[in-house]
Amino acid sequence: MNYAIVESGGKQYKVVEGTVLEVDFLDTEENKDVVFDKVLLHVSDGKVTLGTPYITDMKISGTLLGQIKGEKLDIYKFRAKSKYRRHIGFRHSLTRIEIGSLGDKATPKVVKAEKKTVKKVE
Repeated sequence: MNYAIVESGGKQYKVVEGTVLEVDFLDTEENKDVVFDKVLLHVSDGKVTLGTPYITDMKISGTLLGQIKGEKLDIYKFRAKSKYRRHIGFRHSLTRIEIGSLGDKATPKVVKAEKKTVKKVE
């Protein structure tokens, strides 16, 4: 199974080809291509590529389907014995994106960890 973990708007999402994501509002037009360049992890045929913090030369592309509003949140304020009551409603603006391809499979730079030798003090 091929999948990746991308970052958008300070949040992380697991994406697979054909997945429809709802992310925080992105100010772009409908049917335009969206590119996620902050890829944290990529798994392809059991091979795991982990970024530090991001994978260089890896981009995930998708198509913007439209702008929607999220579920309504009701916020109530109440103080006892003072006849104070307030009600505020809020709906979060979201962007719906369909993931097209999981990007270039360019091999990122692999840094080998050096072995540290410990000297015994006698």
